Amino acid sequence: MKMTKTLALGSSFIATLILSGCNHVSTTETAVKDDSETTILKSIYTNVILKDSGEAKKSCDVFLEDITQKNTQNYRNDFENLVLHWKKVETNYIAPEIDPYMQDTPFYIDSFHYGNEDIPKTITRLLSSNKKPESILYKNSYKSLTALETVLFSKGKWTNRHQEFVKPMVDALCYHIKEIDEFYRDPNNQKKFVTNSNNAIQMMLNRLIGQTFKLKDWRLGEPVGLTKKYLNKPDVNRSEYPLSNLSIKAALAIVEAQDALVGKQDFANFATLLKNRDLSKELDSVDGKIKKVKTSLQDLTSFNAQNIKPIMADLSSLQYDYGTTILKKLPIVGQILEADGD
Repeated sequence: MKMTKTLALGSSFIATLILSGCNHVSTTETAVKDDSETTILKSIYTNVILKDSGEAKKSCDVFLEDITQKNTQNYRNDFENLVLHWKKVETNYIAPEIDPYMQDTPFYIDSFHYGNEDIPKTITRLLSSNKKPESILYKNSYKSLTALETVLFSKGKWTNRHQEFVKPMVDALCYHIKEIDEFYRDPNNQKKFVTNSNNAIQMMLNRLIGQTFKLKDWRLGEPVGLTKKYLNKPDVNRSEYPLSNLSIKAALAIVEAQDALVGKQDFANFATLLKNRDLSKELDSVDGKIKKVKTSLQDLTSFNAQNIKPIMADLSSLQYDYGTTILKKLPIVGQILEADGD
């Protein structure tokens, strides 16, 4: 039996994955090849997936406690910790591949590059109104990280009105982050991940390819005018967190999450699994590129096209490794179907 699965290669193109008998974990093609792969998958789940969701939850707990104590001086630091931990969860977000119910949860947390509404403009307008936050923050995007950033980093004096907005926003964000953490901690969901290695490979490659594209084009290229859509029209306000100046740190967190998943680590990870399938040379190349991008982002201090252009080139090469070099050597057949014009 053959079943078609879609592997999103960013918004530039789509690949269709054909996995033989992918829903039958008892078959030799899709069940883990041996006990070593089961061990590797458990290590990935513990050291990457659960670790990141747990740290995001802890950052929520700290933020919520500071709100309870009205430690307003800590809010901006709490926001930074929440953002950077969330970026890691988002980067390797495999929950929808385990249960489609979890598909929309990230959009409740992070509205970047989704929808046409100018969220900062709307939140600024709502702040100046006299209506209760509970009655006007009715959209998920009005309680997103972008919305919270607007409240915390808006110009002018901090007022009780700002405080009134922070609590429902952080409550909503942390509800969804805790929902993700609880989902991953469910033994049944872990079992679905570790008992089918080819399916797990599909999940992880999907995230690596898609998130690399979005980092390259959306988060780095668009703010400096290096994408087709905004060629030679730079605008730092297109970056993910322009008000808090966290966009570069957020980009680094994304690469750090990929490094944990597929770079050289002191625990078994996706690279270990792929090397187990005779892809050592390819994974050594990937590790070198990830480390290079990390160093470049650590050295980046502002959105400058001259400095970002080579980072985009390295990310493009990395995306090719994920979507072509590695993909073609696995029991997953990628076929480019269409370009969506984005």
